Amino acid sequence: MFNKYIRFLIIILSIIAIIFGIIHKNLIAVIVAAGVGIYMLYAYFKYASVTLAFKKIRKKELKSAYNLLIDTPNPKLLTKGEKTYYYWGMGIIKISENKLDEAEREFYNALRYGVTTSNNMVIINLSLAQICMYKEEYEKAKVYIEEAKRIPHRPQLDVIVYELENRLIKLERQELLPESFEPINMI
Repeated sequence: MFNKYIRFLIIILSIIAIIFGIIHKNLIAVIVAAGVGIYMLYAYFKYASVTLAFKKIRKKELKSAYNLLIDTPNPKLLTKGEKTYYYWGMGIIKISENKLDEAEREFYNALRYGVTTSNNMVIINLSLAQICMYKEEYEKAKVYIEEAKRIPHRPQLDVIVYELENRLIKLERQELLPESFEPINMI
């Protein structure tokens, strides 16, 4: 839950505490400080600042969320859940930058690494359907919407599914242009 600077500060304070513990021959202080330092280093690679970034995304602070996500040293080392949120967050940011191919790849990676809840899986599938609708790949969009409908989810998501289905029908009938609608906010 810390950003990388706070983690590094805690690691430095742990090293200082270890040095003082050694000087004052306090083995318990050395063990505790070493444990805290090692955990902070472990957390830096396993959790990064993905949770903080997703909180920023929910507050619509995409620039600072992007900065937190980009600070992740190696996304492949993250835990399963953090990997999912990392790629999901990057997908949301890429959509806001109109980089649809990159956003589609990020959302696909989020699904591939294992979404933690069925509701999140539905939201990511619907996001992929929206991207496909923008790219005028209507058959692919139908597949993602059908997949979202098949997954058990909370009733509030049915409204979004229904709205996307209607948009897709209008797009296929050419009653609506792909550029004429904004992405549905699902977070």
